[in-house]
Amino acid sequence: MQQPQKKQIQEIQVLRLVASMMVLISHLQHEVMDQSFVDTANFKPFEPVFWAGGVDLFFIISGFIMYHLSRNSFGKPGAPLQFILRRIVRVAPPYWFFTIAMLCAMVLFAGSVRYGSPSLEQIVGSFLFLPLPDPYGHFYPVLILGWTLNFEMLFYAVFAVGLFFNKSWGMTFVIAALLVLGGLPYFHVVQTPPFAFWANPIVFEFLFGIALAHLRDTGVRVGPLVGWSLFVAGMALMVVFKVTGLTELGGLWRPLWMGLPAFVACAGPALLDEKLDSALKPLMRALVFGGNASFALYLSHPFSINLVALVAPRIGIHSPWLYIVVAGGFAMIVAAFVYLLLERPMTGWLHRRFWAPKPPKAFDIPAVGPR
Repeated sequence: MQQPQKKQIQEIQVLRLVASMMVLISHLQHEVMDQSFVDTANFKPFEPVFWAGGVDLFFIISGFIMYHLSRNSFGKPGAPLQFILRRIVRVAPPYWFFTIAMLCAMVLFAGSVRYGSPSLEQIVGSFLFLPLPDPYGHFYPVLILGWTLNFEMLFYAVFAVGLFFNKSWGMTFVIAALLVLGGLPYFHVVQTPPFAFWANPIVFEFLFGIALAHLRDTGVRVGPLVGWSLFVAGMALMVVFKVTGLTELGGLWRPLWMGLPAFVACAGPALLDEKLDSALKPLMRALVFGGNASFALYLSHPFSINLVALVAPRIGIHSPWLYIVVAGGFAMIVAAFVYLLLERPMTGWLHRRFWAPKPPKAFDIPAVGPR
């Protein structure tokens, strides 16, 4: 089951780092308000953008990567199974590890965990990426931020079905399925789980990423000035939409007030002509490493933040901004180690297990020497 390795697009990894840092900043500023040892009397969160919109960047990046990697696999025998297996190998083991860690934390620190005990049904649903109601009626898995992965797995499943067909019919199916799922909430016709969760306009953002990958595939490229200007313009749009209150429109219009700026921000790096000045290569390597570790940061940062919260009052940290800096720095360090010591070895072993070339059997080796 060997497949050729595909060249990593470095700028996409930089976008993944940006997305994970936005989510980290969002959670840090939310968590600091819940810590009794922090003096928040004069604390005002720094919110020029909707920081949680890093998730929207992730969804656009996901759409881009899935189409970019699989655009030539439509209609090929075994392609759907290979696709979905690769996605499970990439996403599930680290996520399952931290889901188990959360279940352990709920037992060991029962008095400190703010959420109710999950039901057996919710636990099973978490491991199967099925959105089922938690004790409060919300569609959150045991590891709450795993809600985004439930959307990711939905997208992977839809895309895998599309791979059964030729490219034209396959992409027609993928686009139609996501348009229907994203459009249903505008008509208030889906109330039953799990479709009450899956039917969400945020799935349109996978299509935004597919559109960018299609443009790249057709040869559309921009230079560094245009590319990074588009990134800055997209981030500036996020500021404008936050300041003007468009972010208050709610989830139904999220693809407009967050998806559109995220699309613009992703467009430049995604379409960038990959020619990098040698002086910038060390910086790019550091940023790419951050992008590679972004999934580890996304999964591990709640644990890192809470570990700092346990230690901070004992070492005299009461300033909210000092807490944010220390917890954020610690989360990034932990994420680097999680990536190097857990995620990369784990997924690497699984890839070798499933896709490494197998040595020829004895009877496949041609005879040599005199007969």
